[in-house]
Amino acid sequence: ADAERESPDQPIGALRVAGEPIALRIDEPQRRVEHVLTADERRRRERGQSVYTERWDYVWSGRLRLQIDDPPFSYSKRTWQDGKRQRLEDQIRDILTGLYNLSLHLKARREEHERWERARREEERLAAERSKRREAEVKLIELLERQAGAWFRARLLHRYVRAASRVLGEERIL
Repeated sequence: ADAERESPDQPIGALRVAGEPIALRIDEPQRRVEHVLTADERRRRERGQSVYTERWDYVWSGRLRLQIDDPPFSYSKRTWQDGKRQRLEDQIRDILTGLYNLSLHLKARREEHERWERARREEERLAAERSKRREAEVKLIELLERQAGAWFRARLLHRYVRAASRVLGEERIL
């Protein structure tokens, strides 16, 4: 896993594992405990002053947590943390294995998405080609219909002229 940012697309705080950027976050969770009045708050209450306090205080747990930050899908939501039996630093092998497996899964998902995108673009190209072909066929049909109409009118006029010639004989129309 390279700790350096290899591309501008890789988020800050990400490791590149098997070519896939994986964003990580390390934090120390807080725990909620009931608020205990401070000496100042007790004195003010004893004097009869109104003292507003939050019901809860939040204190640091003293346990570290490493988690994959903003995964693109739920499979990769993974967290490792200090526990009662095992500290975070003792889980390095599991963490590296988990990151490697996740990178393989991310790579497979990305490749599947790229295949889907290629197929979608090819389908769009074929649809555009079919549309162009339909438009060309419509224009050809319109042209053929105009030509057939002109041919029919020409035949009709030719018959008319022959019939008129027979009836008029040597006489001229104009």
